[in-house]
Amino acid sequence: MTLRRIVIFKVISVGFSLFIGLFLCELMTRVYYFGLDAFSYTKVNSFISIGVSGFLEGADNKKILYELKPNIDSHFKLSTFKTNSQGCRDKEYSISKPDKTIRGLVFGDSYTMGSGVEIENVYHSVMEQALNEQSDSINYEFINFGVGGYNLLNYKGLMEEKAVEYDPDFILIGYCAFNDFFLPPDKHYEGNYKVKIKKSRGTPFYSCYLCGLIERAFASTTTKQMFGIKPKEKAFVDQMFKEYSEFSKANNIPIIISVLAVLGDNGNLAIIQEIATKYKLPITDSYGMIDPTELSAYTISKLDHHPNAKAHKVYADDILDFGPFKELIKNRK
Repeated sequence: MTLRRIVIFKVISVGFSLFIGLFLCELMTRVYYFGLDAFSYTKVNSFISIGVSGFLEGADNKKILYELKPNIDSHFKLSTFKTNSQGCRDKEYSISKPDKTIRGLVFGDSYTMGSGVEIENVYHSVMEQALNEQSDSINYEFINFGVGGYNLLNYKGLMEEKAVEYDPDFILIGYCAFNDFFLPPDKHYEGNYKVKIKKSRGTPFYSCYLCGLIERAFASTTTKQMFGIKPKEKAFVDQMFKEYSEFSKANNIPIIISVLAVLGDNGNLAIIQEIATKYKLPITDSYGMIDPTELSAYTISKLDHHPNAKAHKVYADDILDFGPFKELIKNRK
């Protein structure tokens, strides 16, 4: 064999070995992020934002702006994702409330929708099951109207459009501590929602997760922190809570707010509690129940900090043990 052929053979061997090594590292990185779901083309491709999922459609009510399409049967962030005939990510419920039933409507964003969590493990489902297991004569329903990306203005739209026809005994608002105080963009008030195209985000299955892991390894290791509430955002929350209180009184529908948190409090809670107290809206929170230093134990993935089933159980237990909630249920029996 000539020297030239020997060199070519070694280069090819090294290149092939390097390729195999990188390929195996990529596989291990995917398993690290997704577990055995890493080998599912369908599930990995479901790890996208709700905006480009194809699950959304425009709503007639400008405050609601957009909503989930009815009768979806797919996956989202690795989990089964189905909607009922009313476009709720939940099982089927009749619009008219059955006899001997205590019904709650649950409003919220991606935390309440249950991004990356099987629906039976989302906090309102856990609460519904727990209460029904303890009751022989009363049926409990918690109907989930949560949609990823919703904000306080969306919740007001849901109250106006959905609440009265479903005849609820109460409304439970899953207030996302991370971003529910953000001001809605101007397009929300204009009502010009447009469905985004999934292809604009590419195909996650063909992404290089090893490159992303290496990039994060050399990036800043600063722990992700909560955003602070700005004066305009505080005024927005104040206005929304005021309108919630007015709606509650006008329609005799109690409203309870549950602050759903994963990261630690940076002072925002006191602001939200002050506003809720001002308008006599009962408020509970999960701060101190989830250790921010053990974030990975309470989130769906190292790539996504949405709360997992373990965190949702914390939320459910907190609400079930909340005095005003227990009193409300007692008075409705």
